[in-house]
Amino acid sequence: MVLHFRPLNAVTQIVLICVIVISFLLFSLYTFYPNIVSFMDVITESSVVIENSVRICVVKTDDPYVETKIINDCDLPAGTEAEIFYNPGDPYAYLLHP
Repeated sequence: MVLHFRPLNAVTQIVLICVIVISFLLFSLYTFYPNIVSFMDVITESSVVIENSVRICVVKTDDPYVETKIINDCDLPAGTEAEIFYNPGDPYAYLLHP
């Protein structure tokens, strides 16, 4: 049994190629640069460092999704108050001012 497919017209080919290219670009941006493709609000708050272990700090936040956040490259001792920002639901936070 041989299947015969008729060729797609030019408009359908262009639309299909555009959808594939845009999907690839969005997937690449989200995979390699997740902070660029961020549709969530950025929350800034003052928080206290709970724990510091090998330049990784843990802070407690008011985020209802993930209460404790991780801060990489942090050399603040436990108990230090710091100004941080984060996206809701993201396990990572970033330092604004120690």
